[in-house]
Amino acid sequence: MWYSPFFALLLLSALASPVEVDCLVNITDYTFDTLVHSSPSTWFIKFYAPWCSHCKRMHSAWVELANSFCKNDSVHIGQVNGEEENGLESQFEISSFPTLLLFKDGYYYKYKENRTVEAFKNFINKKHDPSEGTKIPAKKTWLEKAKNLVMQIVDNYVDLMDDYGMSGVSRTVKVGIVVTFLLLPLILLPICCITLCTSKKEEGEVNEAKSKKE
Repeated sequence: MWYSPFFALLLLSALASPVEVDCLVNITDYTFDTLVHSSPSTWFIKFYAPWCSHCKRMHSAWVELANSFCKNDSVHIGQVNGEEENGLESQFEISSFPTLLLFKDGYYYKYKENRTVEAFKNFINKKHDPSEGTKIPAKKTWLEKAKNLVMQIVDNYVDLMDDYGMSGVSRTVKVGIVVTFLLLPLILLPICCITLCTSKKEEGEVNEAKSKKE
């Protein structure tokens, strides 16, 4: 058939292309404690930014590394979007992208070697001296997590306001507007409930008075 060579070429290109599987784990501010901090396994995590050219160049090697440890429960490969997960970015003092951190036995170690799959594996398998690493900070309390969530929501709304032509307004004013907007339902809800209950009570009293007269 006339299209057979085309489909054959398409099939060969698909087989030759690297396939991304679910072995590369996306880590967020809210999943880090459960997946990494509480895990007895080793985690090798890449902090990246979508605009970072170096991050893009090493992406295929990082995916290949993750795929190679797919069936290894003692080693996991992850990544953190530093543009979105500000809590982790701040917690581990990420100042540039990509930053690669190995988490093992309560400590983390910064990777500074070649960005190849072989070099990554050697770093994972080598014996690490805790004196050369940094102790992983204590788990965040639920209050700290809630605070980070609120701040992330506020930051997202502030960025949205900038996109809609409010970039000239000071951040303090924009944060005040967002906080008011977020708190308004919490203020209005009790008022509405009280008003509704009072109205129902008055209606009941009126009906009761009418039934007595009848």
